[in-house]
Amino acid sequence: MDSARLDAHTLAPRERVIQQGVTHIALRFAAQHATGTITTGAQVHPISADLCGSLVGDGAGAFLVIGRLPLGTGYHAILRHLDLQAAKTTVRRLSVVGSERVSVPAGSFHSWKVEISDAGSATPSTIWVDKATLVPVKFSATQGTVTIAMELAR
Repeated sequence: MDSARLDAHTLAPRERVIQQGVTHIALRFAAQHATGTITTGAQVHPISADLCGSLVGDGAGAFLVIGRLPLGTGYHAILRHLDLQAAKTTVRRLSVVGSERVSVPAGSFHSWKVEISDAGSATPSTIWVDKATLVPVKFSATQGTVTIAMELAR
């Protein structure tokens, strides 16, 4: 489980809670700083990270936040994310690479095709965002030998 509370006006993260097996991560975000803990069994590790700017589209709901950006032909942005293992900010580059009709189980959508590249990654993640609703309808990413895919269902 990965849940996030976002600021209603800026969509910046305010809290994030992750539960994966025996690991529990609780984070709070204020201004340009994140604090919290990673708890695994009886071990508790504090997190304190300077964010070097606002986070956008980080954690649960990230795709929904990306759909609210001013997407359009030629749009580019730099997104900051919190790398939990290193407790530091990483930078990702977002680019609208085109517009195309995409078909998924929920229907056919005229979408923005958005690529997000991580520093050092040869293969960008791709998100298709419906132009009418600003909802992501498809996602594809490759991490090593694993392919991650998401499609909007009925």
